[in-house]
Amino acid sequence: MNLPRTENLVTRQFVKNVLDFSSQYGREQSGSYTVANVRGCPTNYPKYGDFLESCVLRTYGKWWNDMSYSPAIDASIAKPFFISQDFIEVEFEEKVMIESVVIYENYNPGAVVALYALDYAKTSNKWIQIWSIFDNLNIKSIKNGLNRPLPRQESRKFRPNLTKKDVFSNVVRIELEHGKLDYYTELDAIEIVGYAFNLTLSKELGTNLRNVGDEFFSEKIFSEKISEIRSESENKNENEAVQLVSNKPVSLTDLPNELLTSIIKLLDLRHIFLLRSTCRKFYQLCSDRDLFNKLDLKPFWSQSNETLLATFCNIVCDFKALNLSWSKIEFSHIVKKFLSSLIKIYIK
Repeated sequence: MNLPRTENLVTRQFVKNVLDFSSQYGREQSGSYTVANVRGCPTNYPKYGDFLESCVLRTYGKWWNDMSYSPAIDASIAKPFFISQDFIEVEFEEKVMIESVVIYENYNPGAVVALYALDYAKTSNKWIQIWSIFDNLNIKSIKNGLNRPLPRQESRKFRPNLTKKDVFSNVVRIELEHGKLDYYTELDAIEIVGYAFNLTLSKELGTNLRNVGDEFFSEKIFSEKISEIRSESENKNENEAVQLVSNKPVSLTDLPNELLTSIIKLLDLRHIFLLRSTCRKFYQLCSDRDLFNKLDLKPFWSQSNETLLATFCNIVCDFKALNLSWSKIEFSHIVKKFLSSLIKIYIK
């Protein structure tokens, strides 16, 4: 198969439309300091400074989190690696296999902490995280994410090393955290670099790759099976000796329920649901209503929907606090069902 030259497939695009955002400093009528200013090519880069034509969000520093109306839910379970305060969703002209995202920062850089892309190659058009500030940390923790070192006070083209590059999309989401900034961050433009997607070529290439993959995994599985048989033969006597010492293997489920519940509370929501699907005992322990009566779904905005709420409705009948910020959930009858018990609810 004759493939076209790779360099002819590479495209560079700037933002065509802004689809959604959490906040902006300016008013739509004025056009100054609005999110819409991120559209098109850079206007002021590489100049550094405060420009009316820049995209500016609502806050900087620690004062926003210190305000009494800032959402804060003291959940019973662990928090995920999530520190985002604002987001911008932008659209580009052409769908591509995204190779890199370039963000033109022209004032107080360093606020970008996560990137997502809406993957159209999947049947469900799923949001995929393609980079996070936590990918750059030796020790992943929320504290280290908030205390990350900031770049020098100069304009820059921020091109993070994407951890996932097989996403076919023209919609990108940028999330920001401003806690350590001395003043507002300003964005001049956003660019994506990717490979044009030829459907006929991709099907032929995909078939060939799948055949190669099948052969590779068949050989790999076969060799692993041979190694496993040899290992079992060599260690047969040793295993028999171990069985003489103890015929009953130690299992995690043998631990007391109180201890297992304490361990479960160290997990975030995603990992609790994964654990919940492993066996009957963990299904019961991970369905404890006290784990979910104070629930912050903002970090899981891309997975939050009516189906997820219905699942919680079956587990918890008396929610005390619920954060649905950034989710696309309508104020449906499922949410209304919780209103009698809710003390706090955030749905912005």
